[in-house]
Amino acid sequence: MAYNNPLNVPSIRAEHIYSNANLELYPTGYTTVANGIGFNLRAVGVTGDITSADTIVMATGLVAGIVLTLPAIADVSSGFTLFIKDQDGTAATNSITVDGDGAETVDGAANYVMSSPFESVTLCANGTGWSIL
Repeated sequence: MAYNNPLNVPSIRAEHIYSNANLELYPTGYTTVANGIGFNLRAVGVTGDITSADTIVMATGLVAGIVLTLPAIADVSSGFTLFIKDQDGTAATNSITVDGDGAETVDGAANYVMSSPFESVTLCANGTGWSIL
């Protein structure tokens, strides 16, 4: 039986793969639902940029507050959606600031601060900035 390998990963260890019902193989950070729609999951613990390759960003292992800079609106299509989550529940003491790229805004503000334990936010590119859904 041939296995579909959409990412053309030549060789990976069994504990590092995920297989859906169609026996398609994906790295463990890649999640599929509804017959192959994929979401890229990335864990972050330090200040940095979110990229257009990210879909779900889990803030984990925070020892201080961090700033996550959103992709430039020009680099994503209108409707592009991101999910950001305080995975460990430490945002009350280690806030997660979600910042627009340059002058781009988040619901009209320069940034959005996550400061409640286990908080999550869903953001959607609207063509000129980011909207909180």
